[in-house]
Amino acid sequence: MTESSLDLQESGWEELRREARKIEGDLDVKLSSYAKLGARFNQGGYGVDGGSPGGSWKSMEIEIQSSLEKLLDINDSMSRCAASAAPTISVTQKLARHRDILHEYTQIDEVIGQAQATRAVLGSQRSLFSDVQGKVKNLGDKFPVIRGLLGSIRRRRSRDTLILSAVIAACTLFIIIYWLSK
Repeated sequence: MTESSLDLQESGWEELRREARKIEGDLDVKLSSYAKLGARFNQGGYGVDGGSPGGSWKSMEIEIQSSLEKLLDINDSMSRCAASAAPTISVTQKLARHRDILHEYTQIDEVIGQAQATRAVLGSQRSLFSDVQGKVKNLGDKFPVIRGLLGSIRRRRSRDTLILSAVIAACTLFIIIYWLSK
């Protein structure tokens, strides 16, 4: 291989590394902003649609996904560039580090997707339970017998809880006394 083609490959490698570092930095900033957006949402700062002055959830997710795809492409280009030249230990280590960083970002992306799916399921369950609770309340209001039945069920459940707690406490006390007497 000639010296000029080696210099060309090295300059291409360095340009790809600079671009990868730039995208990694951008991803850090975007993920930090995404986390802040999530914290504000959890504190009740935004409406149900997730809209915000700086951008919505969806646009932020699209930007992060786009950056991840760019980083994947650049990592592939870096791998091809390293394979076409005689890879040194330094180049191999740098390439492995960039691959590790990409892997960490993709894991974060998977966790975010799982969290969003869980959030959606919990939201649907909450609305389902609210609907059921409303229907039971309406039935109780319409039919006093059902209201009385629900009250007696509630009282019996409370009584059963108290009895179970007393039995557990007594058993625990007997075990402690037995243990101390030995």
